[in-house]
Amino acid sequence: MLFRIEEIPILYEDTEILVLNKPAGIAVIPERYEEGELSLLELLTERVGIPGGQNPSPTRLQDQEPAGSGRNVAQLRNYKSSGNAKRRFQSIDGGDEESRLDTPVPQEPDLSTPPDSPLRPVHRIDKETSGIVLFAKTEEAFRGLSLQFQERTLTKIYHALVVGRPGWVEQDCDVPLLVDGDRRHRTIVHREGKPSRTFLKVLETFREFALVEAQPKTGRTHQIRAHLSYMGHPIVGDALYRGGEGLYLSAFKRGYKGTSFFSAPSKKGGGREKEASFSVGSPQGSTISQPVSKEKPLIGRLALHAVSLECRHPRTGELLRFEAPYPKDFAVALKQLRKYGKE
Repeated sequence: MLFRIEEIPILYEDTEILVLNKPAGIAVIPERYEEGELSLLELLTERVGIPGGQNPSPTRLQDQEPAGSGRNVAQLRNYKSSGNAKRRFQSIDGGDEESRLDTPVPQEPDLSTPPDSPLRPVHRIDKETSGIVLFAKTEEAFRGLSLQFQERTLTKIYHALVVGRPGWVEQDCDVPLLVDGDRRHRTIVHREGKPSRTFLKVLETFREFALVEAQPKTGRTHQIRAHLSYMGHPIVGDALYRGGEGLYLSAFKRGYKGTSFFSAPSKKGGGREKEASFSVGSPQGSTISQPVSKEKPLIGRLALHAVSLECRHPRTGELLRFEAPYPKDFAVALKQLRKYGKE
């Protein structure tokens, strides 16, 4: 999927920070194995193309001609293909829903970004997760925001559509997580894992689904996804953690015949196919539910949205709160659940 910087909403910008509402489908930082796809950082670098701390105001950023962008983006691409990007960007957070909670404040100016990048991502979210992403525009802002992550004074809140109806209203999920803990490279609950904590709150329930608020208190790779799966309520569209491939109207609208399903035995040794192919709303068992006729999902990706972020301004100390509206697919799925998915 290709994006233009003009299509990415700016929630806030001043001389120190930039806050964006990232759409699903674009990575925050360069990914080594995604050749031909620009990351959010690369799009910003291509558009602005100047050293950090000199970005235009929000009203001018989208109209700014890229100054020197060819050199900057070329360096980012070379940096990505060299393999150094992954190692250096791990110093930012180390994972998809991770923040800097467990990472020391960097001591070197360019520890977290490639050469000449005009912005520094203070944290990142998964490629298929939508919502708030915070960038620092100066080294001082980067250090100040990093310290807030480390001291756990910065608050991030996510909304997720999950499979099933939780039997609790609030839950403090405090179980250790081991990153890359199985052959599918998933984050798993394990006694040898690192302490991990996510506060969960049910916001709304439907017959077979729920809208849940998640507030990570630590920052492990796939923390929210792993914790919700462990609680028995994986995120809709999260095939890796048993949440299916997406949300279909036929899964909850009574009498709707948009898709017919048949059951096919899973292949021997095909655990990945079994978990990734069932349709949300259909029972998980020894068979796979597969569509015969094509029906487009209401939301066909990880139904996780970074809805708000609260922090202190790195220069003034003012308490700031940013909120990101739901993207279209998330809002449509929720609207249809409210219309047809209630008791």
